[in-house]
Amino acid sequence: MFVLVLVPCFLLDERSNGTEPILRATKHGRLSLVLTKYLALLTVICISVLSFSAVTFVIFGLEFGGYSSLSNFIQVFEEYAYCPYIVSVGEYLLLSLAIKILALFAIGSLLLTVSLLFKNHALTYLVGLVIGGGNFIFYFIDYLDINHPARLLNLFTMMDTEVCFFRYYAINLLGQCVDYLPAILLFLGVLLAVTAVCTTILYCRMPG
Repeated sequence: MFVLVLVPCFLLDERSNGTEPILRATKHGRLSLVLTKYLALLTVICISVLSFSAVTFVIFGLEFGGYSSLSNFIQVFEEYAYCPYIVSVGEYLLLSLAIKILALFAIGSLLLTVSLLFKNHALTYLVGLVIGGGNFIFYFIDYLDINHPARLLNLFTMMDTEVCFFRYYAINLLGQCVDYLPAILLFLGVLLAVTAVCTTILYCRMPG
């Protein structure tokens, strides 16, 4: 939700307060500004994810009376007994943080593109609510099991990184069986790259 609230302010506030013509004065100035906005968005997302994850980590330790060694493999825990990946607890934590940051960054980049297409705070919020609400609904619909594409390629499922490591999941991609973890990393990476290019072109193009 914080991404939805934050993103429209990144590129639309200059338009509403009248500073956009100054910031768009030179082509290289506009490009530098877009890159700065993306860096600021990534910084805010990283701080938020790390903060929420740290709180969860502390609560987990208090609830279960301690922590496992970071060098232990996650298969030692009953819920991860069928995990297809040989990763340690430390590697699992790092992968989880990376996936959550990448997912939020990709969605934030998509909303940046939307904000430049509509040039309107309200419409950007509306599109964000549709995207977030649709993913939320599909994530909790009972008759869609976890193997359904609407559940596998879902923002909330991808951020619920435990799903990646419970057991083996795969996605049918153009007739090819692709492991779930590489598939979502590819999906998020392509989404981020395409929307970043679109945002840069939309913001840096000359007026008219």
